[in-house]
Amino acid sequence: MTKTIQIITILISTFFFAQNEEQNIVDLNPNQKEINKQQDYKRNYLINFLESSYNKENGFYLLTEKKIENMTSLEMSNEPTFKVSDIKKIEIIQNGKYRPYLKIYLKHKVQHKFADLISKNIGNGIATIVDRKIIMMTPISKETSNSYIEVIGLYNLEEVNKLKDKLKQ
Repeated sequence: MTKTIQIITILISTFFFAQNEEQNIVDLNPNQKEINKQQDYKRNYLINFLESSYNKENGFYLLTEKKIENMTSLEMSNEPTFKVSDIKKIEIIQNGKYRPYLKIYLKHKVQHKFADLISKNIGNGIATIVDRKIIMMTPISKETSNSYIEVIGLYNLEEVNKLKDKLKQ
């Protein structure tokens, strides 16, 4: 009987403690609904952006972030920043236990343009489009190489080989 009372007491205490804790969270952060709304918007926006079909040739496109009121949107350049014809060579990198990826080297004549693009667009990104779909969005940072682009994703070796073939066309 004593054990039963102890268990009931613990359950009741836990129930009331959980209610108080939840109430404190709401009291401490009255803007949580707005934060959740913004996070939902960003998540849905990115999913729609990535899953959309683009009437664009295979290539690499500059992505810039635009603020509209409190929301953010992405804008893609109309023309490819780098075309498939700007590719010098493509290597498949076998990354040990990790998935393989593509290392796409740019021709020397566009490396200067790429370096300039990187320096002027830290925080923006590059979308890789193949068959009218974004297969990768790469953020531009100070560490971005000016001679190659890496296409890293959830690809197996067969998919990486297909991507390589499509980018060599």
